[in-house]
Amino acid sequence: MRQSMSYWLEKRIALRRGETSQITWRRYAVCGSRPLLERVRAGQKQPESWRIVPEAFIERENGREMAG
Repeated sequence: MRQSMSYWLEKRIALRRGETSQITWRRYAVCGSRPLLERVRAGQKQPESWRIVPEAFIERENGREMAG
C-alpha cells in the first residue's frame, strides 16, 4: 500500500531578542497537493518568505526516522 505524501507551507519568521536575531519557520498549512500550496505561496505578498517542504523533511529535522 502506497502512502500519500504531505507537504507543509511555512513562513520565515525573524525573532529578535535584544541585539541578536534568529530565523525560524512557522507552519501555516499542510496539504497532499504541492501544486496547490505553490499557488497559495505565489499569492502571498512576499512569496520568497515562504517555502514548501515535504513531511519527510520535517521528520528528519525533528530527529524522527522516516516511515516507509
